[in-house]
Amino acid sequence: MTLRVVIADDEPLAREQMGYLLAAQPGVEVVTECGSGPDTVAAVRELKPDLLLLDVQMPDLDGFGVLCELRPEETPAVIFVTAYDQYALKAFEVRALDYLLKPVDPRRLAEALQRVRSRLAGPGPRRTEAALGDLLGPSGLAQADPSVLLLLAAAGLAAGFVDAVVGGGGLLQLPVVLM
Repeated sequence: MTLRVVIADDEPLAREQMGYLLAAQPGVEVVTECGSGPDTVAAVRELKPDLLLLDVQMPDLDGFGVLCELRPEETPAVIFVTAYDQYALKAFEVRALDYLLKPVDPRRLAEALQRVRSRLAGPGPRRTEAALGDLLGPSGLAQADPSVLLLLAAAGLAAGFVDAVVGGGGLLQLPVVLM
């Protein structure tokens, strides 16, 4: 499977370096490069890439603003690529699949691309439901170990929210996906 990629970074040299790193990866096609947030939104809408490599700080509209402008159904997989580690938590809150720090290590890039491929080739609905059932056991969410629920949430298995009673009757709002 060829990954169609948009590189979004306001620094021309950073875009060039990322293009060079991606050229060394099999099955990757850079469909365009963007230097600003608005250009990135337009490119994603027009080209419908599989992956958006997104810088955080860009003129006119930052990386998080780009994601706010895109509807969920038009948002590709996202990997943030930035020089700033302080945005990592926020990146995962908006469902980024990875967060790479500049200068990008080619091995980390390869791992991130594999994560994207795995997500795009993800399991169908029945396999996902069965896997969740195996993790949660016969009593389901109501009796699930809180650490299992947090692991599911941290793994990004999220499309809607389910209220789950855990532990001593406390309420946990847990993101859960049924693909």
